[in-house]
Amino acid sequence: MHARRSAGDAELLWSAEYLTGAPDDYLDAFCAGAETMPVPTGSLHVLFPLGGAIAAGPHEYPVPYRDAPWAVHPFAMWEDPADDERCERWVRDVRAAAQPWSTGAVYLNFIGDEGADRVVAGVGTENTRRLAEVKRRYDPDNVFRFNHNISPA
Repeated sequence: MHARRSAGDAELLWSAEYLTGAPDDYLDAFCAGAETMPVPTGSLHVLFPLGGAIAAGPHEYPVPYRDAPWAVHPFAMWEDPADDERCERWVRDVRAAAQPWSTGAVYLNFIGDEGADRVVAGVGTENTRRLAEVKRRYDPDNVFRFNHNISPA
């Protein structure tokens, strides 16, 4: 499951994987993803380095991807409904190709509704437990349940 939504006349779908590295085998897979990128569309095929302030930040914050040196972020955007299947497949394929190098963690703003496991991947297991306790105390009816919901404990 990925984030898919309409934006005016365009459809959007995106996801991400945070990587343990970018060795030649992964770069070959990334370049192969560029060759299959749906064009002409407004899609983006992004691989960017991390580290710096992200890696140096306080480890008690809910950022489990802090140590990942790279992230890949396939972002598909298209207008023609006939492109639905190929654009959605491209995002899934780019993410699948990154799996051997995935840390399993993810920045939640780079994914949509990909399920509870991906929310845990975005904030970490211990932080999910802590946030669920806060949610139980302050929002037991789960009123604030949109955008990567953590259910009350």
